[in-house]
Amino acid sequence: MNSLNLIYILTAILIFKKTICSKTEDVFGTDDAALGLIILQNETFEQENNIIDKKDIFSSFFNLMKCAREMFKKVEEEKERIVTSNKNLLNLSSILKMETLVDLKSINRDRYLAYLKESINLINKFSPLFKKKIDDESGLNMSKLIKEGILELEKITNLIPKITEVIDSEETEQNPSERDDIKEIFEHFEKQVQKLKQESERYYKSAIDFFEYHKSSEVKPEKIKAHLVNFRNNSMFIKKNDIRIKAVSCNQLVSAFFRHFTTSCEIENRLLNSLCEILNDIWVCKSKAERYLKSINDVLVKN
Repeated sequence: MNSLNLIYILTAILIFKKTICSKTEDVFGTDDAALGLIILQNETFEQENNIIDKKDIFSSFFNLMKCAREMFKKVEEEKERIVTSNKNLLNLSSILKMETLVDLKSINRDRYLAYLKESINLINKFSPLFKKKIDDESGLNMSKLIKEGILELEKITNLIPKITEVIDSEETEQNPSERDDIKEIFEHFEKQVQKLKQESERYYKSAIDFFEYHKSSEVKPEKIKAHLVNFRNNSMFIKKNDIRIKAVSCNQLVSAFFRHFTTSCEIENRLLNSLCEILNDIWVCKSKAERYLKSINDVLVKN
């Protein structure tokens, strides 16, 4: 029964009672009628506000999801930039390590000089890319973007209990299985947000370790290059029997730095892939939840 019908019925009752009271000389006047109408108006106002509040909850959910999605698009763009940068650095690193050089049964002066020349050229290509990665602090900037996005997702998780209340109300006309489905989606969504937080902390710690290590380390690409140049300049004075010793020394110098660097980049790539997998799962939950909530919202609008 809608509010308009209630008003008609109440008005009819008041008129009927007014007629009876006039015959029995009872006192029932406009004050009683006004009071009844005020009560009804208040109830009607509360009902309408309740519907508006429910619609606002869904509207807030859709808007927050849209905002979070836009923020994480920046994360995905930054991830692609970092992975591309790491790929270029790792390609150079894999060549620079040159571990096969010292495994050769025989090595001569020409081979040794060719190794030094190639290594110096590769370090010249590697150094500006490495410097940019360190100066940009890309990992720390990425962590900041992720944390900002997580704050938006947490606003959504805070809204879920209110949404669940609306879903449980009879007005939504949802059958039990549909209610269970949407609740299961929200539970998975909340778990994935928590998982994203944990993985983002791992990424942040890894980024901090990387930058602190390379900023404080005395072994840097330019110093490695200086040593290799020195080896090259003095290669003509090295005895034939000492060439292998020098080659091993060069290889150890290069490998010590680039093995650590390679491992760090590979860890970063794995963590970034893990973060994006969790995000993809969150967006699947988002799409499913929106389909359910839009159908519920349509029911509320009709009512």
